[in-house]
Amino acid sequence: MFLGVFMLVWRGIGVILWPLLWLHPRARRHIWRVPFPTPNRTWIHGASLGEHTIVEVLAPHLGPTWKTRSSWRTPVPGTFPAPLDLPLVIGPWLDRARPSRIILVEGELWPGWLMAARRRGIPVTVIGGRRGPGWTRWQWLRPVFDGLMADVQWIDAETTGPLKMAGVEPVPTLTLPEGCVVAASVRPSDLPYLQGAWERMTDPRPLLLVAPRHLDRLDDWMRGWQAHSPQRRSALSRLPEAGVVILDSLGELDGLIPQAHIVFVGGTFDPAIGGHDPAWAHRWGAHIVGGPQRHSNPAVWSNVEVHDASDETSLSEVFDRLRQRPRCAPRAPDVTLEEVVAMLPAGQRQTERPHRPWLWPLAPIWTVLSGVHRRLQRPVSLPNPCVVVGGVVAGGAGRTPVTGWLAANLPECVVISSGYRRTGPGDGIRHPGGGEDLGDELEMLHRRGDAVISSPDRVAAMRHLTPAQTAIIDGGLSDRRLEHAFRIAVIDAERPTGGGPL
Repeated sequence: MFLGVFMLVWRGIGVILWPLLWLHPRARRHIWRVPFPTPNRTWIHGASLGEHTIVEVLAPHLGPTWKTRSSWRTPVPGTFPAPLDLPLVIGPWLDRARPSRIILVEGELWPGWLMAARRRGIPVTVIGGRRGPGWTRWQWLRPVFDGLMADVQWIDAETTGPLKMAGVEPVPTLTLPEGCVVAASVRPSDLPYLQGAWERMTDPRPLLLVAPRHLDRLDDWMRGWQAHSPQRRSALSRLPEAGVVILDSLGELDGLIPQAHIVFVGGTFDPAIGGHDPAWAHRWGAHIVGGPQRHSNPAVWSNVEVHDASDETSLSEVFDRLRQRPRCAPRAPDVTLEEVVAMLPAGQRQTERPHRPWLWPLAPIWTVLSGVHRRLQRPVSLPNPCVVVGGVVAGGAGRTPVTGWLAANLPECVVISSGYRRTGPGDGIRHPGGGEDLGDELEMLHRRGDAVISSPDRVAAMRHLTPAQTAIIDGGLSDRRLEHAFRIAVIDAERPTGGGPL
């Protein structure tokens, strides 16, 4: 009962937030035109760059995958925006995407996702889960939380260990100077302590590379370090031996930490954050420095050597002391990925569901009108050999790739199409080289060297062929005038009904 009431309230809040989120450009990417990838693959999700370091470690062991992110501020290469947990968003998206299983890295427990997956029989696993602030908040609604998690497999960080440590060392894009200090994933709350410590350090100070957790406030970071004449990494081809550099690029930090002498872990002066993950710095032998707030991932923090600092004075003293010590040797990863992957459930193949059920009342009308249209057509004697490539459902099913394959393998052939999305003035029958728009797909085939003609009337276009040429017609499977052609029906094996009902 508690879960039902909660979900009713949750969806009601979603309905209220719909128009506000739609007006937000970053949120709209997670609502409108979220990609529909190849169905029946593993959906692996991480919020931002930090989680996707684990995603990249796991993905090669999971078979075909697609990766999503939910961060509005930090784009992650190789991912696409995850659908928002809103009514009329997550359910229809799952019906089209049809993941065989869902793996959530370190959390992201969205109620609508979990309930929609349960209704469809999609296994859900949380891997590397942490009992941090989010977990604590959920305990206030323990009956609801237990209901949501009833069918969810929880593999916590204590069980897996620090998965990130199993990753290979990225190829660095820069070389760090000797003794460099890297301030990794720094939050605004860390800034006064880090600045105060830096100003108290004895000269000559080494290079300080500051990597903000989020890059949308870089101007604020540059102003904050103005007294030290900071430089942006993007303006440098090589790093200086000293000074302050703000890392304003994505994806470089993991390749630089293995070279760092000292790594200050951001978020450790912020009780709301509780410190970011120190496992990567520990893996490569850097001296790890942290403030007093290290409760977000106790399993990892308890297994690494941390040099404590409580304020800017002690932080400065720690930096000075560690400068005199050699780096530790890189440590071998203590994570066996095969054992972790063996814990995951097998994927469940999802059958196709109707995507547009509100169109069912139009199906009889469509059937009658299309039948009448075909009756008005009569088969004609075709002047050339002709192959018609079409689909049996509304929407694309891969006709154009089949057409292109035929064009590449049949001699003396011409591709004829109605010219999808062609615009601008021009004749009904258009040829390449006349300055007229042929349409997206025909333009693509023409640019790769195929002979093409753009015309809504495909039979009329055939009169422009020489007797020796073969017509390959993209579309028109239901055109009765072409019944004497050799016809190929293209069916998408993953979406054989096209989502119905038309």
